[in-house]
Amino acid sequence: MWRKMKIIPVPKKASGDKNVKFGPIAITSSFLKTMEKLLILPLQPVIKAQIDPYQFAYRRKRSTLDAAVLHHNIVFNLEKDQ
Repeated sequence: MWRKMKIIPVPKKASGDKNVKFGPIAITSSFLKTMEKLLILPLQPVIKAQIDPYQFAYRRKRSTLDAAVLHHNIVFNLEKDQ
């Protein structure tokens, strides 16, 4: 019951094409969102300890920019040592 979602198709960028592409939007209940938050908070420290420190995707306050900067620094230091 509380896991029910309503999926609404939303058209992607408008174009002159007759074949309109749609992206799904899931509307969830407030109860579900609250339960997910309450369940995930105690699990976060355990999950964080299991994730590789160089994992940038799907992590809070991490992005592909962090990965690019790390890569740049490694290459820069390797070239500097030669």
